[in-house]
Amino acid sequence: MWSGRLSLFVFILIAASSNWVLEEVLLQPREAFARLDSLTLTLVTISFLYALYNILGRWAIFSFSVIALTITFTFVSYQFYQYFGGYISYEHIFMSKDLLAAAKYLPLTPIIILLAYFIFSLVICWFVFTDNIKTHHSLSLWQRWRAPFIYFIAALLVFQAHQQRYNYLNTEAYSSAELTYDYDIESPMMFFIRSLPLLKRYIDKEDYSKIAELRILAQALKNKAPIKLPDKYHFSNFNKLIQPYPGYLHQKNELEPLLFSPKKSDINTAHTNKNNILLIVLESVRAYETGLFEKSNSLTPNLDKIASQAIEMTNFYSNSRTTVQAEQAILCSSLDFASKSPYSVKKGTFNGKCLPKLLAEEGYDTSWYHGYSKGFFNRQQFHPSLGFNKLFAKEDFLLDGYNENLDIGWGVPDPITFKKLFNDMLIKDKISKQPFFTQILTLTNHQPFNWDYTDIEFPAELNKKSDVVYDNYQKGIYYTDHALGQFWHDFTNSPLAKNTIVIITADHGVPFYPEEITNETTKHEILYRVPLLIILPERRHEIINTPLSHLDIAPTILSLLNINKAVSFIGRPFLGKNSTLAARPLFQMNTAYNGFQYNGMKCLPYSSVCEDNSGQCVQFSNMYCSSERKDNFSVYLQSKSFLDYIELAIEAGFPRTAINTHMKNDQDIHSN
Repeated sequence: MWSGRLSLFVFILIAASSNWVLEEVLLQPREAFARLDSLTLTLVTISFLYALYNILGRWAIFSFSVIALTITFTFVSYQFYQYFGGYISYEHIFMSKDLLAAAKYLPLTPIIILLAYFIFSLVICWFVFTDNIKTHHSLSLWQRWRAPFIYFIAALLVFQAHQQRYNYLNTEAYSSAELTYDYDIESPMMFFIRSLPLLKRYIDKEDYSKIAELRILAQALKNKAPIKLPDKYHFSNFNKLIQPYPGYLHQKNELEPLLFSPKKSDINTAHTNKNNILLIVLESVRAYETGLFEKSNSLTPNLDKIASQAIEMTNFYSNSRTTVQAEQAILCSSLDFASKSPYSVKKGTFNGKCLPKLLAEEGYDTSWYHGYSKGFFNRQQFHPSLGFNKLFAKEDFLLDGYNENLDIGWGVPDPITFKKLFNDMLIKDKISKQPFFTQILTLTNHQPFNWDYTDIEFPAELNKKSDVVYDNYQKGIYYTDHALGQFWHDFTNSPLAKNTIVIITADHGVPFYPEEITNETTKHEILYRVPLLIILPERRHEIINTPLSHLDIAPTILSLLNINKAVSFIGRPFLGKNSTLAARPLFQMNTAYNGFQYNGMKCLPYSSVCEDNSGQCVQFSNMYCSSERKDNFSVYLQSKSFLDYIELAIEAGFPRTAINTHMKNDQDIHSN
C-alpha cells in the first residue's frame, strides 16, 4: 500500500489524525461512537490528502489548509459547546458573522499553540512531499490510487456503521419539538457535515422531506395563500397550552392560533395610564448570585436594595440561552429555538406585533440602548421591526465622541451606557409630553468575563486574578450591579421616578457554577432562573411566588398601562387590570433539549428530576417528567405539538393572517 512511500504515509496519517487528537484532549468524556465518528473523518482526510498529492505533487501542501480549517472549526465548535451545550451545525451558518465577531475573545494561548503547529506542519509537509515526488512518477496508476481508494471505502463503511447507531438513537421523530440529543456520540466536524442539507437529503430522507414540507407550508402562510394546515398544527392539539387571557377572547384562528382580541366592553377603553416604561435587561445575571435567590450569597447589593421597594418575582425564568432570543421572548412573548440560528439573523424582520410596536401605536417614543454594535445578531434590521424608533449602540457612542480606549470587554462599559440613557430620558421628559418606552441592554458582564475593570473596588473575596471562569463571572455580576446602583441613585432623585414604571430582569444565565454544584437538575434551575423586579412609581413591595417567565413581561406591561390590543402572545399578564396568576407553561429552550415546566411538573433529560422531586415520574423518550398531578403529563405531550406549530410560525416569519378582522370577529361573537 505504501509503495516505497513510508514517510509520506506516516506524515499523512499524523496530519489526518491531528483533529482526532484535539478532540480527545478537549472532549472528555467521549463515547466509543464519538471515536468512530473521529475515525471516519480521519479516513476521509487520509484519502483526500493522498488524492491531492497524486494530482498536485508537492503543491498539495496547500491541502493542509483544509486540516487547519478542520482543527480550527473543532476548537471553535468546542467553545460554542462549552457555552451553549451543542456543536455548531448548518443551522448556525446564518450567524457566522456573529460567531466571527465573538471569536476575537477566544483564549489566546491555544490559538498560539495551534498556529505554531500549523507552521511547523507546513514546513515538514514541504520536505516530505518534495522527497517523495522522486519516486512518484515511477509508480503505476493502481499503486498511486489504491491507498486513497481503500481509505475512502473504509471511511464510507465506518460512516455507515455510525449512521446506523445514529438512527437507532433517534427512533422517534427528530424535530425541534422532540429535541433531546446526546453530543457525546458525535465529532464536532462530522456533526456539522451531517447537518448539511445536501447530505441530509440522502442519509435522512424522512427528516429532509419534513423540512421541505415545512418550508412549503411556511411560504404559503407568508404569501397569505388560502390553505388548510395539516391537522398536526391545529390548536386543538395544544389547547391546554393556550391559557385563558382575562379581558380577551380567543379567536380560534387555525392559521394564527394564538390570536386573542379584547372583549367588546374593553375595545374602546381609554388608555389613561401614560407612565413611561423603562426596561433594564442585565447581561448574564442569574438569580442564584442575587439576594432574590439567597441573601447570604448575593453579589448584588444594589439590586437587592431595589427589590425592597419593588414587586419581586421569586420564581422567574428565562426562555432562552441567547440574548437576542431572550429579547424576542421579553418583547414579543414569542419563542425561538436555541438549536438554530436566532430568528433575528435567519429571517431579519418580525411580522407579528411586539410590545414596542404596540406602544408606538399608543403614542410612545420607543428606543433601545446597548454598548456593542447594533449589527450584532442583525439588530439594525430586527429591532426596528419590533417597533423601536431609535437604536443607540456603539456606533452612535463613537459619533458622539466616545473614546474606545475606555472599552471594557466587548464595548462601552455599563456605567457610561446607563449615564447616556439617563441623560436622554431626562431630556425627553422635559421637552416632550410624549411618554417613552426605553430598553437598555447591559454588556460588560459578557463571556469570557476575564476583563480588566476600572473605577470600581471589588470586595476582597472577588478582588483576585483567576483563570477560573466562575470567579471572573462573579466579578462581572458585581460590576454590573455597581453600574445599576449608580444609575438608580440618579434615577430616584430625578422627576422620572414619579412617572416611570421600571422593569429589571436579565437575558439568560451561563453554564458555569460553584464547584459544589454537580447535580444536573440543580444546574438547569440555576441556569434558567433570572431576576425580575417591577418598580411602580408608588414603590410598593410585594412578592409573587408563581412560576413565570420572560413570555409574561409584554402582556403584563400592556395590562399595567390598561392598553387593550389584539395580540398573539404566549404569556399572560400577572399584574394590572387583566392579571392572572394561573399556572402557565414555562419553556426553557436549550441546544440539546427543550426543558418544560407546568403547574409543579418539571421535564428535563436528567433522571435526577425524578430523584429530586416528589410525586410520579414518567419517561418520554429521553425526557423525564416529575409531577404530583397525573393530568400534567398530557400537557407535556401537548407541548411538543405546540413547538411544532412554533417551528412553522418561525419559518413563515410569524405571519399575521387576521390583522383587520379581530374587531369584526369580536362583534360577531357578541351578536351571536
